[in-house]
Amino acid sequence: MNYNKIMIMGRVSKMGTKTTAKGTMMCSFTIANNTGWGDVKKTHFFDCVAFGKKAEYLSNYAEKGKLLFVEGELHQEKWTNREGKNQYSFSIM
Repeated sequence: MNYNKIMIMGRVSKMGTKTTAKGTMMCSFTIANNTGWGDVKKTHFFDCVAFGKKAEYLSNYAEKGKLLFVEGELHQEKWTNREGKNQYSFSIM
């Protein structure tokens, strides 16, 4: 059994693209999540993508600064840059 689940609570830091492909709405956005406090406080940014009804809801109601709880799968993309080195990006879908 494979299990891939991530849960993040944070504030919307950026609302990205809203597109419709083959009749399915897609919405990308970024969540800012804080950990620690005082001098050790850190902010992590997570790229997220939603589809269908969730994407429609987010595109209508989510805006920068809104608190969201996001649950989904961690998705990895890999490509080779111009110098021939592998590059990676991660997003929550």
